[in-house]
Parts: sequence; structure tokens; C-alpha cells
Amino acid sequence: MTTRSIVHARLLCRQQPPQYRGITLEAILNSEHSPARYGQGVCNDAEPFVDEREAANFLRVSVRTMQRWRTEPPAGGPPLIFYKLGAKRVAYRLSDCSNFAESRSYHSTSEMDAT
Repeated sequence: MTTRSIVHARLLCRQQPPQYRGITLEAILNSEHSPARYGQGVCNDAEPFVDEREAANFLRVSVRTMQRWRTEPPAGGPPLIFYKLGAKRVAYRLSDCSNFAESRSYHSTSEMDAT
């Protein structure tokens, strides 16, 4: 079993619906139908989603700022990519947040004013 499979299984344990909370990592890894058991990875190698709060913490901004950026993207680069996963659930990928921040990096304040 790969380290990546174990990491994905740990994420799965943390993001379980309430009826499945309390199931241990070992139970998931040893489950007869667990993809991690066969080294396939629990999430099919897809980057996991994070919620608004985790994305805001990653970017060091408030949740309200994340909400505002969805309707009023800040100038100076591409908008922040977000995913609508249901009527009220909004999710992000940390790689998208990182790309968003990188697209707004400058070497001087005069370079920033030129955009």
C-alpha cells in the first residue's frame, strides 16, 4: 500500500458523513472493497476539495472575503476558481488557491500599479 493511498484514506475518514463517523482508518484500509487495499487510492488521485473556511485560512483572508471574491473577482489576474457542489455547498481546491495567489505576485509596487 502506498503512502498516497493512506493519505487519501485519512482524508476520507475526516470527511465522512455523520452515519459513518467512528470508522477507523484500519477498517477502511482493510475493507474488502477498499480501493486503498489494492493500491488504487481512495479518491482516484483527484485532489480533494476544501471548504470555504479552509481555503480562507490557506490564503490568510476572511471567509467573507472569499464570498465577495466569488461575485466580485479582484483585479490583477484570473478569478479564483470555486466549485458549486449542491445548492449551498461551495468548495475549492488548494492548487487553485495557490495559482490564484501566484498570479498576483509582483516584484515591486510600481509593477502592481501598472496592472
